[in-house]
Amino acid sequence: TCTTLGSIEPGDGCEGEAYIPPEEAWAVMNRVTMAFTRFHLFGDSTHQALLSGSVSVHPDADILRK
Repeated sequence: TCTTLGSIEPGDGCEGEAYIPPEEAWAVMNRVTMAFTRFHLFGDSTHQALLSGSVSVHPDADILRK
């Protein structure tokens, strides 16, 4: 986290306009992780739009895929 490690590189979300408070960052990660897990373990495609990036998980966060 930013409070433990500080900023590692520019644009990492720990400083300036890109900063996302830890509580919000954890909520985003939990939401995406649960959608991913439910899709891959149970075939639940309810949140497929979130995983594909067509629905925003947070106004200050983007989901990147390889």
